[in-house]
Parts: sequence; structure tokens; C-alpha cells
Amino acid sequence: MQDNISLLDVLKHIHMASTDSIKEFEKQEREEEEISYTKICARSFERMQQLSCNKLDLYKEVTITEEKTYKSGKVVIKTRKEKVRGNEIQGRFKTFEEKTPGVKELVSLCRLCQVWEPLRDKFMAFILLYDWPKFRELTSLDEQEWLRDICELVVRDVIMVKKHDRYKDKKGSNPFISKTIKSLMIALVKERKAVGEKAEGINAGFKDQGLSKKQIEEMYEKGDITAEIRLELIEKMMRARARLLEDIALDADCRIAQFPKLMPKQSVTEELEEVQNTILEIEGEGQSA
Repeated sequence: MQDNISLLDVLKHIHMASTDSIKEFEKQEREEEEISYTKICARSFERMQQLSCNKLDLYKEVTITEEKTYKSGKVVIKTRKEKVRGNEIQGRFKTFEEKTPGVKELVSLCRLCQVWEPLRDKFMAFILLYDWPKFRELTSLDEQEWLRDICELVVRDVIMVKKHDRYKDKKGSNPFISKTIKSLMIALVKERKAVGEKAEGINAGFKDQGLSKKQIEEMYEKGDITAEIRLELIEKMMRARARLLEDIALDADCRIAQFPKLMPKQSVTEELEEVQNTILEIEGEGQSA
């Protein structure tokens, strides 16, 4: 990983390389465009679907250890498994661009040759060193290789979309070397926008109505979500409910342990009944959903 070289140095080197052969650059850039299109059209960042021509895993599972202190003073150490998804990494590029000097300038060149590799390496370093804590758990060789591949995919995608936008925004300005790839990118971006609009409609429905097992099943039956997303949403809902139940029980244990010193026995009994009723209510919702 070329973390000791700044992106501004890379930019300076590219600007100084005026003696490079135009034909050689066009040959290399055409090859990079073809490779990039093959990679980014084989994946959908909206759902990170895996296709036969791209063997990247959908996610990596890491172990998170957290320490939680309740108001009562009790400290509980929790360990859980969490998934690091490729579309989460893709979503961090904008932050990387805003916080790292030289990223915007390199992307604005609308070229892949001599650009995508240093961007990938810097992006990967940013993810591991400065971003979400769970990303730092990607420590094994397999996890590091997966992250490097995802970061490459993200960088190639960003530059290819930038080429598309530059071509569409400025008539007569064509950053694409390959006419075929240009046409394919126009179609790909159009298709992505259509998928994005549909996804926004679904997300708006979830926010307005709240998410229950019944609603998830209705979305699945209508064909608005895939079987994979259906299982993922149900798992997320059940996990959230389980965490809530666990937090209620733990916090109740801490508070009730202090009650004999503060209140008469009758108050302790009432508190126990209230907590138990709350837990039963949540469990009842889960059974009826």
C-alpha cells in the first residue's frame, strides 16, 4: 500500500508527464475502461448482488466487543458478530473525498490510468485507520484482500461515473476513449437511477409505516424486495427486539437491586410487575407481527 505517497504528489507527477506518448496513454486508458466497466456492471451497490463474473463476497463478519455502563452504575461487556458490507465501504467514499487532500482533483481528471491504484490504496488506509471502528476489525489476510478488492471496485466506479457525468454535462467534451464503453455507461447509469428511485420509494414506505414482519412479508409478496433482503430485514428486526429485551432486563436488575435501600417492599413488587409487563408486551408484538 503506497500510504507514504500523498495524492497531491501523484497529481503533480501526472501533470508533469507531458512527454508521455498520447497513443500509449489512450491504449492503457481504453484497457482500464474495459476492465472497469466489466467490474462495476457485475455488481449492484444498491444490493451488492453477487454474479458469476465477479467472485467478491457480499460481506465480511467481524467480532465487536463493547462495554456499556448503565445509569445504575453496572458495567456490562458485550460481544457480538457484525457484518461489514461492501455497500457500506462504497458509502464512505464521499467522506474520504472530503477529508483527504488530492482526491477531488484526481477524480476530476476523469482518467483511470495512474489514478485508480493510488486512490484505492489511500481509500483503504482511510477505511482502516480513520473510519468506523468495526472496519478496523478486518485484520486477517483474507479480510484485507477483500477490502482491497472492494476499495478498487468503488474507485473504478466513482471515476467511470465521473466520466459519464462529464460527458453528459459538457457537450463536445468526451473523457471516454472507447465509444463502446461510453454507450454502455450511459445505459448503466440510466438503469441505476431507475433502481435508485424505486429503492427510495420503498425506504419512504418503511419510514412512514414502521417495520414489522407483516409489512416485510407484504413487500416480498409484491416483489418489491428479494428473498435475500426479506431475510435480512427480518433478522435485523428480531435482533433489534432481542437487544431491547436484554437491555430492559439488565437495567431492571441493576435498579431493582438498589430499591430495598430506597423504597418499601411494595414499591419493589410494583416495579418488578411493571418491567415484566413491558417485556411481555414486546414479546407479544413479536408473536403477532
